[in-house]
Amino acid sequence: MTVDPRLFCILREFSDVAVTDFVTSTENLRDIMGLDSMLLVELQLRIEDEFGVVFDPTVHDLAQIFLDIDNLNAFVQAHVDGRNRKLGG
Repeated sequence: MTVDPRLFCILREFSDVAVTDFVTSTENLRDIMGLDSMLLVELQLRIEDEFGVVFDPTVHDLAQIFLDIDNLNAFVQAHVDGRNRKLGG
């Protein structure tokens, strides 16, 4: 699955990690980016604003979603695609 370029741009707002490091690393995304809990919340809000998705910790396993770029991208794409289907797009 191709990672949405907007997602890469958002991640770069929160870290100076090279895009290739997001894709090739086996480390936890939070560790790669050096995110503390407050920055993670800010990142979540930024992604919600950009993509219109909602991270609900009562429904979603946020640790799993933010495990790596593939999981985060899959979550975002699934919710964006689902919303587009509902809208007829």
